[in-house]
Amino acid sequence: MQELLDAGWRAADAGQYAEARAAFEQVIQRFGDVAELESRVRVVWAFEGKIWLLSELGRWSEMEVLLGEVLVRCREASDPRLRASVALALLNRAIALTKLSRLEEAVAVRNEVIRRYSAEPPPDRPHALLEALEAKAWDLVELGRSREAIEACDELLARAGTPSDAFVQVLVASALLCRARALRRLRDFDGAFAAIDQLLARFGDADEVELRRYVAEALLERGLAYTELNLREVAVSVFDELIDRSSDATDPNIAQVVTRGLLEKARNLGSLGREKEALAVYDAVIGRCRGATSPQLREQAASALIGKAELLASSGQTGAALEIIEALHADLETSSDELNLLARVLLAKADVLVEQERYAEAIDTSDVIAKRFPNSTDPELRKSVVRALVQKVAVLWMLGRSSDAMIVFDEMVSRFGEEALGIVDDEERKRADPKASDQRLRLASALLLRAMVLSETGREDEGREALATIIAEFGDDEDQNMVALVTAARETQDSPPDRD
Repeated sequence: MQELLDAGWRAADAGQYAEARAAFEQVIQRFGDVAELESRVRVVWAFEGKIWLLSELGRWSEMEVLLGEVLVRCREASDPRLRASVALALLNRAIALTKLSRLEEAVAVRNEVIRRYSAEPPPDRPHALLEALEAKAWDLVELGRSREAIEACDELLARAGTPSDAFVQVLVASALLCRARALRRLRDFDGAFAAIDQLLARFGDADEVELRRYVAEALLERGLAYTELNLREVAVSVFDELIDRSSDATDPNIAQVVTRGLLEKARNLGSLGREKEALAVYDAVIGRCRGATSPQLREQAASALIGKAELLASSGQTGAALEIIEALHADLETSSDELNLLARVLLAKADVLVEQERYAEAIDTSDVIAKRFPNSTDPELRKSVVRALVQKVAVLWMLGRSSDAMIVFDEMVSRFGEEALGIVDDEERKRADPKASDQRLRLASALLLRAMVLSETGREDEGREALATIIAEFGDDEDQNMVALVTAARETQDSPPDRD
């Protein structure tokens, strides 16, 4: 049996995944029903080998099923080797669930890890509790449950203290970044800046690649916070600091953060009316990525093209903007490997069509996204579907078609529940500094949608607070569509959600 396991791992190390899988499956098939302890341990190790292969291939659904089987086999085992396998299986199952966008289930599994190992860590996994807290916090942020995310971060930080262990330092840096992001989403900018400052003070001079990535991410987070505060000149200077500090990094993850900084700098320059500078930054990103075949570089190039098109559209050059979007759409339409990018391009196309007041076509484009990826488990595609539904609801409200908007809203809540809240928050932040009347309408639509999602998912107090914000902010607006939105907010405020 051990020879088969060794052969499987040799094949896996050599990239011979089919041969590795065959070896692991032989162990499972031949010895899977043997009750003797040593055989049970090695069968579980064979499962772990097969699970590792599936994770490398991104086959998360199959991986999650196998992890469930491992837990059935050894969840209550007393042997330290099997107890270590239980911890590993729980942590990996939560990862698979997160990848599948089953975030509530992932949080539940991580809570089991926290309960099991709050007093004593499992064998060979001394930091399992901290790993679970860190990953749980990020899942909660994605679910829009920012306060709970902060609690998880604070527990991790309290337990970790000031670690010398490099692995725990990375978890601490991640928790500080997560805390900053959760506080920013709650619009507690002072708290967010404090968490960022703490991260930079502790790890700003680190040489370890993962820590350098979190330093870059912290600067990006600071720039995003200043953007939301409409301190765009300051935001540009922060993005410049990020670019100057990390532009020499060879690690691809850090390079992606730098490119994100360039893209955010361009967006801020555009908002400041410095359109030529913004277009130059977008063109620089496009130039860096031209001819790229890697998914990451193609995604960055597409982001720059989308940003450039959005800038042109906002300055009235909607024809040129749509030309860029259509060309990118044609490039991606035949690719089965870039569906996330295709969805983003379609969303951008719908935005440009709204700018051109071609509302029916904008709604049709949103429908294409929602219908093309109806049951996707990919987290980014699910976000795109939610954004398409948010976009459709906003346009319908703008057109005064509130009954149609509510039908789409009900579909969105029934399909995505609280998962939709983070996307709605993103849409709200996107419109955080509205100037044109249509932007004010879209911001009000996003706020109303957010309030309704909060109310429908059991968070009535936060929902009422959001409704009060709409009424206070837009109640005196005389635009007839805005009057309709404010009226809808007042009616929603007076009508508690139906729980039947």
